[in-house]
Amino acid sequence: MKNKIVKISVCFTAVFFTIAIVAASMVNAVEIEEVLPEEEATMRYYGDADLDGQITMMDVITVQKALAGVITLSFAALKNSDVNGDKAIDDDDVKLIQRYLAGCNDSTLIGKMWIEL
Repeated sequence: MKNKIVKISVCFTAVFFTIAIVAASMVNAVEIEEVLPEEEATMRYYGDADLDGQITMMDVITVQKALAGVITLSFAALKNSDVNGDKAIDDDDVKLIQRYLAGCNDSTLIGKMWIEL
């Protein structure tokens, strides 16, 4: 019984910290976005979490690192990572990017363009 309680506690703690990190990232990124001049528009693609203009396994790794709290994503990277459009970055987004790379067409936002001002 004691092992189950410890496992549940560890899982809850990991989820809590992941949510806190993603929320903090969003706040910081919004401040950065507001400072950018309006003349500078950048084309972004859903699924491109590392912002290199391509959708690759590095994007999967980038999202996984963000979920683990190892890195903090910018506003653009957070938006690119939400490939199912549910306003949350989670394992579902990771799986969908992996499926896209494997050639599966799940009718998600992956590969669709948006413009960052």
